[in-house]
Amino acid sequence: MITIRYAKKTDIDQLLRHWMELHNYHIKKLKAGKDLKLARTARQNLRACFNDIKIPNQELLVACEQDKLAGFCDFEECCRPSIYEVQKIIRINYLYVSSDYRKHGVGKSLLEKLMAIKKTRNIREIEVSPYITNEAAISWYASQGFRKKSLVLVL
Repeated sequence: MITIRYAKKTDIDQLLRHWMELHNYHIKKLKAGKDLKLARTARQNLRACFNDIKIPNQELLVACEQDKLAGFCDFEECCRPSIYEVQKIIRINYLYVSSDYRKHGVGKSLLEKLMAIKKTRNIREIEVSPYITNEAAISWYASQGFRKKSLVLVL
């Protein structure tokens, strides 16, 4: 049975393995480019989470089957300005499920926990910005009810 909880210091080794799997996926499968700083970001985020050097509003959930990590969700609560009002949102930075646990509802369980957090904190939306080349992620998020709302262009 999968349980969802906040990450603990004892999770760090397994989390690093999962971050590296995610990093390799972005490099090899999505052709995101070798300049992608995901591995360094992973180490910084984990160091912040586990050394009490808090990144404001950033949180880390893990999905576990007993002592084995099945996946994680790195997210933050933030504000998005709009024309009419400032909106509180949850932004998913990374949601990753180990290949051994895909198609078993782990990602959905992580998302359900986020939806419960959203409701408890009276937050308007959950947003995610997958790489445009990550068709599998885009399809999965759409199947979970996410819809296109805006387009981000970079230079």
